[in-house]
Amino acid sequence: MSIRIEGSVSIGWMHHEYGFTADEAYYFDPEVRRQKICKMQDLVAHRFPDYELNFFESNLIDGNHWHRDMLGIGQIQPNLITGVVAGSQFVIPGDKDPDIKMTPLRELDATGLKQLRKIQWEEIYPINMFLEQIDQLKAKYGNQHPIIPPFFWDPSGRATIHGPITTAQKFMGERFFLEMIDNETFAHEFLDWIVDSYIDLCKLFTKRVGMEINSVHIGECSGCMLGGDQWEKFALPATQKLIDELGPGRMHSCGQSTHLLEAFSKLDNMCCLNTGTRTSVAHARRIYGGDMPIEVAPDAKTFCFGTSDDMKTFVDESLDENADGDFMFIYHFDQGYPEKNVCALNDHLIDLGLAKPGRRHPASGTPTMD
Repeated sequence: MSIRIEGSVSIGWMHHEYGFTADEAYYFDPEVRRQKICKMQDLVAHRFPDYELNFFESNLIDGNHWHRDMLGIGQIQPNLITGVVAGSQFVIPGDKDPDIKMTPLRELDATGLKQLRKIQWEEIYPINMFLEQIDQLKAKYGNQHPIIPPFFWDPSGRATIHGPITTAQKFMGERFFLEMIDNETFAHEFLDWIVDSYIDLCKLFTKRVGMEINSVHIGECSGCMLGGDQWEKFALPATQKLIDELGPGRMHSCGQSTHLLEAFSKLDNMCCLNTGTRTSVAHARRIYGGDMPIEVAPDAKTFCFGTSDDMKTFVDESLDENADGDFMFIYHFDQGYPEKNVCALNDHLIDLGLAKPGRRHPASGTPTMD
C-alpha cells in the first residue's frame, strides 16, 4: 500500500499572488510557455518547500515525469481545442483558465454531424498550427527538448481528454441531455464522433512527435449529473471505446459520484479511479477491492470554508475508508482557498508519517517576477 499527496496551484491563484498572466503566448508559443512555467514553478517551490505542490494543470500532469526541458505544444484543455475545430473561438482572459465561446454546436443536426465527419484534421485550425510547431521545434532542437503534443502534458505517454458527456455538453449545452431522451440515436452518434475525434487527434499528434500512447485520462466532469443507468447507456460504450484505443483508462469524475461507481466498474481495463466531492471511498473499495489505485480531492466547500480540523477529519475519514489500497490525495489550490487548509492537509499526512516533507522539483535559485 502506498499513500501519496500531490497538489497543483491555479492560474487564478498565481495571478492573485504574483501577478502572473496566462496570455496567448503562454498557450500558443511553446518556448515562451516553458520560460513562464519554470519561473512560476520556482515561485511555488520557494513558497512551499516541504509540500508536493506544483504549478501544474489540475489533475493532468504526472509529477514523476515533469521536468524543465519540456516544450509543450497546444497545452490547453482538450475540449477547447476540438471546440475551436467545431467552430468556436478561444477565450484567453489571462487571470484565470482559458475557455471557448460557448456551445458551438448548439444547432447541430444529423446533416451537420455528417459534415463534421468530413473534417480533415491536418488542414484545419488550430490542428494545422500545432502540427507545424511540432515540425519546427523538432528541426530546431532535435532531442534536446522533449516535445509534448496537444492532449498530452508530460513525456509519460498518458493522453488526457475530456469525457464524451462533458464534451457533448460543452459543445451543445444542456440540449444534449434532452437529445438523450428524445433522440437516442442522434445522441449516440454525436458521442461517437467526439470519441473518434479524440482518438484520431491523439494518434495524429503522437505519430508526428514520435511518442507512444500508454494510457488515457478521461475527464468526465459532467458525468455526475447522470444517473447510473443513463451513464451505462450513453457514457459506458463511448468511454470503453476510448480505453480500447488509448487505454488503460484513468477515470475522472467531478462531483459526488458514489451513484456511478457500479457503472464505472463495468469498464474494462481501468487503471485508476480519480474522483472527489465526498464520493464514498469505502463503496469504491467494496466494488474494486484493494488493487485499484484511488485518488480523491477534498470537496470545495470544506477546502474553501472549512477549518484546519475539518481538513484533518477529511484525511482521517478517507484513510479509514480506503483500508489498505494504493491511495492519493490530489487537490487544486485555487484563488479563495485558505492557505492554512493546504498546510493542514499536507502537515497532517506528514505528522501521520504517511508523507515526507520535501518535493521532487525544488526551486532553482531564488525566484523573482522580473
